[in-house]
Amino acid sequence: MEEAIEEEAAEQARQVERTRNNLNALMAAGHLRAMEYLEELDPASMRFADVAQVIRLHLDAVEKLDSGDESGREDVWREADDEMLDRVVDEIEAEEYQENEEENSGEEPEEDWEA
Repeated sequence: MEEAIEEEAAEQARQVERTRNNLNALMAAGHLRAMEYLEELDPASMRFADVAQVIRLHLDAVEKLDSGDESGREDVWREADDEMLDRVVDEIEAEEYQENEEENSGEEPEEDWEA
């Protein structure tokens, strides 16, 4: 009995996977045909409603799929960021200066064990 149930579950899983693959193939084919249509379409012959629909579909896709295109966004740079950057640069320059001084003096650098 359990064997029959497991076989039926396996068969249903195969059918679901086959159906999913067919649906994905149909969606890909439909997308390609729609893109070919839009590429060949003369923009002058499009109605305003068609243009609005294409824009709406594009915005829906970007919202749902999050294209990850960050090029359109501007970074917000604040004074606090400038100050932090200046502190980091100063620390790096101080460390480089200290390393150069230690190399030139011939002394071994002292290790700081305090955190």
